[in-house]
Amino acid sequence: MIPAEIFDTPTRAKGVAIATMVSFAFNTMIGQVTGIALAAVTWKYYLLFVICNFTNAVFFWAFLPETKKLPLEEIY
Repeated sequence: MIPAEIFDTPTRAKGVAIATMVSFAFNTMIGQVTGIALAAVTWKYYLLFVICNFTNAVFFWAFLPETKKLPLEEIY
């Protein structure tokens, strides 16, 4: 949802396409690496996800503005 909100109308399609591509690339990488990492470091690999989720939550809470009830054209 965030890529659709942060790009202006002329660049929205390309921005969302690039964001989707990056998301798929990282999901593929995680899928390929998880088996190897779990075999190497066992349960400690899950700490990576805990740390990433926590830091993402703090980032979104601290730095992203509320966009509720605003049309896309008014979000800058």
